[in-house]
Amino acid sequence: MRVLAARETLQLRMNLGRHCIGRRNCLECDILSQGLLILRAYNVRAPQERITELSWLPASISRWIKGCCLYGGPMLVLRCVFKPETLHCRTFLHKQHSGFQLILRHFKAKSMKPHQLFFILALGLLSFFSLAGEPIVIGETLTIDSKVLTKPASIHIRLPASYQALTHKRYPVYIDVGSDDDFPATAGTLHWLSHNQEYPVPEVILVSLTTETAVRFIQRGVKSEDFVNFLEVDVIPYIDKNYRSQPFRILTSSERFGQVPLYGLIHKPELFQAHIAISPWVTDDSGLVGEFETFLKSQKKTFAFLWLSSGGEPRVASNYDKMISLLQQHAPENLEWKSAQFKNNTSMSQPLVSLPNALESLFADLVLAPDSNVVNAGAESIRSYYQQLSENKYGYSVSAENAIRDLGYAMLSKKEVKKAIEIFRANLRDYPNSPHVYYALASALKADNDLQAALPLQKTAYELASKQNNPYKDFYRQMYTKMETELSNNR
Repeated sequence: MRVLAARETLQLRMNLGRHCIGRRNCLECDILSQGLLILRAYNVRAPQERITELSWLPASISRWIKGCCLYGGPMLVLRCVFKPETLHCRTFLHKQHSGFQLILRHFKAKSMKPHQLFFILALGLLSFFSLAGEPIVIGETLTIDSKVLTKPASIHIRLPASYQALTHKRYPVYIDVGSDDDFPATAGTLHWLSHNQEYPVPEVILVSLTTETAVRFIQRGVKSEDFVNFLEVDVIPYIDKNYRSQPFRILTSSERFGQVPLYGLIHKPELFQAHIAISPWVTDDSGLVGEFETFLKSQKKTFAFLWLSSGGEPRVASNYDKMISLLQQHAPENLEWKSAQFKNNTSMSQPLVSLPNALESLFADLVLAPDSNVVNAGAESIRSYYQQLSENKYGYSVSAENAIRDLGYAMLSKKEVKKAIEIFRANLRDYPNSPHVYYALASALKADNDLQAALPLQKTAYELASKQNNPYKDFYRQMYTKMETELSNNR
């Protein structure tokens, strides 16, 4: 191989072939122009499957490739500059542009063989994985077949934090008609609102359009009908087939695409159970206001949730006010709707402010106040309440665990320890896979001076939390160690 100047276009292309394992799991490595090496790892047919055998690669690289295939991690990129006596490689994660500088000296580029070049680059990869740490993975990007667009389309997916550990659990689906820029912010909001034992919002599967797919709809004229058809025909069947989804779907969008949730409510009221329209640009020529009025006057049976918010933008204020007036006059009994205005926020911050409010309003009935009539009536009243929610609104079994556990803690605070133990025991029977029910019962038994019975329950709480990678695992471990020490000192 001859010497390559620093600014010379690198013509060498090294294709490691798409090394495939069972014709599914693939590794592809290319050296492109300007000294750019891209290493891709992916699972062609089943993105959720993990690569199990990559013995021909160094262990640290294999671990990263396995993680990419499971979680959809970003491509790893090495940008290399060749000089006669030195090879400079800079590694970074695609779209993050962070990494470190690696300088390998004492290699004469003119005497390098292709396999030696790959060895050096692999060495750079190994160094990167040793020093750069693990990437923070938000989600993955998938390509699905689309009958509506007549060609493959890409979508973003983010699974809940507990998805891999709680294999028995199914999740509501949150669909965002947005773009690449929306996805990280939406993912962060959903995670933050659900990470504390799903309070105040349950964990959901997040699905979002990529910018590439959104642009294709823009080229078709931004028709709400196209978006909803794409979701109904292509996206939802794919999600339901490949992921553990519940039959409760939330459709959200804002501004230019903000008409889509409204169109979905009007024309496909059974497809989505909640509709969030943030500062929707409802134009006069769309005819949506008239369709909305007809829908409200004729629809009496649909159980649905609608959120409308606005920042008071002049171009949308008139039609927004008309829709609010129509809701006030004609909203059917089974349509739960909320509205809010955030006039102090720009269009850029509108979704960030509006979305948490919309989600907390949607799921407000999952959180019972400690002094509510339902709670005061006892555990059976709480179970009945959540059973009705399950049947009338959500369409799947909604857990009463947190509310019943709170009732038990209320009994503890009143020094009614025996009642608390009774409540916690019943909760454990109903939800044996939750680490929190074991901790609660252990706490009550400890308050009853029965450390001998409390200790194994506290151990189970810690073991379950660890197995599920629950945020409380360290706390439960500390409580177990403390309780074990107390019991040992009392002997």
